[in-house]
Amino acid sequence: MKRCVLVLGGAGLVGTAIVRALQASHFALTPLVFDRREPPERVPGVEYVIGDQVNIFDPDFVLGLVREYDPMAIIDAVNIASLASRSGDLLKMVRDYSFQVIAAVVKLGILWLDIGTVATGGMGAEIPYTHNEACDGELAPGLIAKNAAASLHDGFLALLGRTPGQYVGRVVPQGMVGFEPPIYGPMFVAHLGGVPHQFISRVLPIDDLQGVTLTDAGEFADVGCRCGENGYFGLEEIAAITAIGQMETVTAEAVASAAMDVLGRLMANSGTYIRHDLQPDVTSFAASRRILKAMEELRENHDVPSNCFGNLGPFLTTHLHELQVLSEMGFTPETLADFNLDSFQPDSRPLLELAERLPGLGIPVLTDTEFIPCAIYRLDDKKRVIEIVSNLSGDDVVTQFEQVMSGKQATGEKMWFVDLRTSRVRFWAEQAQAIAACTAERSHLPLSADKPLQPGGFWAAYNIARGHGRQDYSFSVRY
Repeated sequence: MKRCVLVLGGAGLVGTAIVRALQASHFALTPLVFDRREPPERVPGVEYVIGDQVNIFDPDFVLGLVREYDPMAIIDAVNIASLASRSGDLLKMVRDYSFQVIAAVVKLGILWLDIGTVATGGMGAEIPYTHNEACDGELAPGLIAKNAAASLHDGFLALLGRTPGQYVGRVVPQGMVGFEPPIYGPMFVAHLGGVPHQFISRVLPIDDLQGVTLTDAGEFADVGCRCGENGYFGLEEIAAITAIGQMETVTAEAVASAAMDVLGRLMANSGTYIRHDLQPDVTSFAASRRILKAMEELRENHDVPSNCFGNLGPFLTTHLHELQVLSEMGFTPETLADFNLDSFQPDSRPLLELAERLPGLGIPVLTDTEFIPCAIYRLDDKKRVIEIVSNLSGDDVVTQFEQVMSGKQATGEKMWFVDLRTSRVRFWAEQAQAIAACTAERSHLPLSADKPLQPGGFWAAYNIARGHGRQDYSFSVRY
């Protein structure tokens, strides 16, 4: 038998960490990488097979690799549950992959190690991120689909691993996996097919929406950090999701270390099905703080907001933009909690700056007197952008405004918009009061009452105060 390991999806964030860990291990195994995408940087001394010919869902392709390389093990870093949850037939995709690909491989005595997902990053049904983005307090279809895919895949792997003579391992991160080094450059919307953000610099009085054409569109650069398959996050998105009591984080290096532990136990015949649930820990939390510090330095150097790019869903995105404007208006958590509606004087400058960036995310903005429409994205049947319409007609603008006021799109789905009306400021003032009320018993809430309002930390505290957090409540309690 050749002393090699095939790493499927080895060009990604986790896959690259696993390849490096294999090189540094005492197993004397040679990693071979198979992926459809080119990695940001290839690991020296490693053979890569990159391109569309890499199809891990094709049994003939995978068994062809087995015949050619005769590996000791295959490590799957693709995250089948995420792919299956977006497919037309979730059950069929997971079943076929598990029993036509994985089962065929492990019957040959080859070890199979899966890098899986728990679907909600260790959080429960009230997770306010990504797949539950459209249903605050309710289970969204996307969350149900991803959870079902993850559970099905886990069950199939356990079934195979309990079969005599077949060795299956699984590493399941119980938090968001990060991080690549943060960068300053053009930001891209991962869930919109990698299309650059567009901005439309135009604020429109609500009383005069007819006959308007928007033409000023272009790209912008910002500070972002790529977190694997989730795409780029802004500083405040990372601050929110990695806060203690929220999803928290595990590093790709921690996942790779756990993978080496499981691989070693499988090679030593210490079990036929070994599952490692990888919890957030102090080391990963410290890594997230270093990333945030590096992003803060880049943000200051380039004078950009690095707030959020929409890859964690419109629920979080709209809230972070609302909080960003309140921060730029001079609010601290303390002064926001003492908000006096009678003396409130809205500052339009943050609105004008927001108008240049936010509409490209597909989210319009509404104030007491102004409406900021967004560009229209034409999508194909796979939700990929095929056209960005920046020249909106007056009818388009009026339609958007009517949908915002009704709260629903033409499809019946919820209409998301950034609400900067006075009534919304009152809502956030009430949340600041609720946060202040629970600060004494939860002293680690990620904000300071008398310092400028930080959107990500405030939003995390808002979720914790309303009971939307991890059930195990983070490493600070566990350890």
